[in-house]
Amino acid sequence: MRVLEARGKIYDYFHKSPEIIKNHNKFAAYYTAMYLIQDTGEALTYHRGQGFSQNPFQAYIEFWGVMQAVYIQQDAILELYRAVTGQKLNIACDSKWMKIRCMRNILAGHPSNQGETDRIKRTFLGRNFGDYQSIEFETWDEQMEQNFGASTSIDVGNEEVSQLLSHVHHGKLKLGDLIDAYDDEAAKHLESILSHLCNHWPMDK
Repeated sequence: MRVLEARGKIYDYFHKSPEIIKNHNKFAAYYTAMYLIQDTGEALTYHRGQGFSQNPFQAYIEFWGVMQAVYIQQDAILELYRAVTGQKLNIACDSKWMKIRCMRNILAGHPSNQGETDRIKRTFLGRNFGDYQSIEFETWDEQMEQNFGASTSIDVGNEEVSQLLSHVHHGKLKLGDLIDAYDDEAAKHLESILSHLCNHWPMDK
């Protein structure tokens, strides 16, 4: 992953500069963030090479481990940026960084309001959801309830409920491609941290 390569360059430069040692809080933030970036990056790289388990229960846990690892890595990069530059890293709303972060929350079933209608959608994973090439998920839309009624008891033979279930949306996410695109963006943020180090932090002579 490019994130690990960029992290390595920051590590190499840091150990040639005494600047951050002067501030214990910044040093602690740097130290923790660098370890988290490395640990998550290596774990994600390893799992990408192995792929998801054929056991659907284990694969489910692995999926959330992958999504949480990305989340932790992002938080670590934000903390590293703040420790080194003293500023907050601004992430574009339409970035892959934000997309994968939002997908983690959406796929966990958190309700989300959609557009001007403010109708609620809930998205969730099923068993045998796929792999890095294609993650399949389902979305329930509040508009279905408006169209077919929410008080109907669930009965397989009930035509109205069958119609309701037929309106569940099925979607696909190319998780591998999204992680790769995020990796490129995250590496660029780390490279900006390295650039700041090179321009503002003196090196030992």
